[in-house]
Amino acid sequence: MWPKQFWCLVEILGLLDAAGNKAAQAFDSFSMGSAGLAAWIAHIAFWVLLTYGWFWAELGVRGIAILLSSGLLDCSGLPHVPYGPAMFSSFVAVLDVALVFLIFKGDLRLN
Repeated sequence: MWPKQFWCLVEILGLLDAAGNKAAQAFDSFSMGSAGLAAWIAHIAFWVLLTYGWFWAELGVRGIAILLSSGLLDCSGLPHVPYGPAMFSSFVAVLDVALVFLIFKGDLRLN
């Protein structure tokens, strides 16, 4: 029902323990920490930027397929690398930066 990438994110954020039992609720517990929050922000930004790029025709079908396959390969491949699951949110953040460069043709100005 849920995509594998979602379950990788759930495991990384520690919402489920090894036995698959519910260890904590995201809204009931504030012990997620800044790394967990950053992972959620990066993951949400990935999907928002991907949708934005598709809607405004800044990304073609090929670009979306490459980015989606990169995300799925990351989710399925990093558990086999030492300390790999900890790098999931960093890899998604790198994909976010690549999306910003592809969609906006450069960096965003914040002033």
